[in-house]
Amino acid sequence: MPRRGNLTDAQWEKIKELLPRDKAHGGRPWRSHRQVINAILWVLRTGAPWRDLPARYGPWSTAYSRFRRWRDEGVWRQLVAQLHASAHANATLDWSLHMLDGTVIRAHHHGAGALLAGKTPSQRATLEALGHSRGGLTTKPIIRIDACGRLRGLVLAPGHRHESLFFEELMNQGAVQGPTGRPKLRPARIVADKAYNVVRIRRWCASHGVNSTIPRNCNQRRRGPFDRELYRRRNLVERKFNRFKDFRGLATRYDKLASSFHARFWIVELFLETA
Repeated sequence: MPRRGNLTDAQWEKIKELLPRDKAHGGRPWRSHRQVINAILWVLRTGAPWRDLPARYGPWSTAYSRFRRWRDEGVWRQLVAQLHASAHANATLDWSLHMLDGTVIRAHHHGAGALLAGKTPSQRATLEALGHSRGGLTTKPIIRIDACGRLRGLVLAPGHRHESLFFEELMNQGAVQGPTGRPKLRPARIVADKAYNVVRIRRWCASHGVNSTIPRNCNQRRRGPFDRELYRRRNLVERKFNRFKDFRGLATRYDKLASSFHARFWIVELFLETA
């Protein structure tokens, strides 16, 4: 029986053919992808430092180096993308309704102080995605999910930045190539809260053929009916954040680089989608 939080046999069967091929190495024994992924999941689930990894998962340095290498190569995101491509080919990937939202996550002080000598302030902001406020260091993951709860886009922003500023970047993620034609990218409708009640966003939706269900401020004139029942379905994206935060390595940020924290979300998504 697998340990709690490890990949089950069913999950492993779904992803093993998608993983990079094992490489033949001389010298030290090669650690299997399954053992390494379970090691990474343990770190994410507990929020513990890499060096505290239990011996049953092998050397901590092996797990960390493979996590970092696959982060830099974009493997974690590609694994989820391949699951989505398979679902799209089977006509089970939802394009009817996507929901957007962001949340603020506190960063541990170990997540600050990345060695970014020679970088401009704007470059540092991009590489770190850390904001400063009275509450301390914060980061803001902004996600887009479909009506089935699949993660279709993710942007990390400094905690003090308004999430509407990253709308276009979020909507331009998650393209899926079908057997023919151009990749499919945009849903039929989006649902978002008042943070997205921005003229620029409404114009973008209109120009790209995307319907929107976004409430207006009380001092704005309503144009057309507002579907409150549809808007209530937005709780799905809030529940998605709760699922992510069940993993302590996501509930608090410990990574110095935004790319590492970004990769953690896709690893957890891979685990959730195959469960």
